[in-house]
Amino acid sequence: GDYTQSGGSYGGLGGRDPSTGGTNAPFGDYRQPIDFGVGGYVNSSSYQGSHGGGAIKLVVANRLEVYGKILSNGDYSYRVGGGSGGSIWIDAGELVGDENTLIEATGGQGYVAATGGGGRIAIYYDSISGVDSKQQIFARGGSNYSATTAYGAAGTVYLYDRSLASGNATLQVVNRSSAESYESTYLSGQVDADIYVSKGRLTIGDGAHIAATISGDGSGSAYVIAEGTFTAANNALLVDGFTLELAEDINFDSITVENNGK
Repeated sequence: GDYTQSGGSYGGLGGRDPSTGGTNAPFGDYRQPIDFGVGGYVNSSSYQGSHGGGAIKLVVANRLEVYGKILSNGDYSYRVGGGSGGSIWIDAGELVGDENTLIEATGGQGYVAATGGGGRIAIYYDSISGVDSKQQIFARGGSNYSATTAYGAAGTVYLYDRSLASGNATLQVVNRSSAESYESTYLSGQVDADIYVSKGRLTIGDGAHIAATISGDGSGSAYVIAEGTFTAANNALLVDGFTLELAEDINFDSITVENNGK
């Protein structure tokens, strides 16, 4: 279809420019991200196109030290949708960083067009130190450069701690804002990882099974939207630090609300 000025999608949906209202569907595996990002859309050869982020995979048997940046970001161009973030897959025995560490697969900015969606990051490790995953590892939608027309969704950041016997997987969905002008990240099927949402919107697909927990940052900037019905582990729902929006009635054996959830 004609997706002129819409952002590219990979882990998160690209911003959909109001003039066309569409973009390509998100794709890929959040546990094994191997894909390139998708460039933004334009219908005129008069404008230089944008590019999605690249695909990075690092396998380090022992210690990986990151004191700078590992980036797979989409770029942007005038009147062209921002490219989506690409993929970063790290498998390391020990991941070490500091305050300068940044690992990012973020969508391209909007420049009189929509921003790109976030990419996908997966990090497997036995130990991690000096890195705050919620502040230094991102797959956000793109930001505003100038006159942005629509904003892309966050992609996914999957963290797997091999040192833990259980509860060792976390899926982060972190964007720039939970405003309705930002697209929502989509999850479907069975999700075994603990999900964390901040400054963003997460849509749970109809029929999904959430086998672990969902938590938000508790600041009122995390929204979880149920597309239809879904099930939770032990049929017990915990609304922890996020706002839950239901499309229809769903029955659970227990519902607990914590940390400014609602």
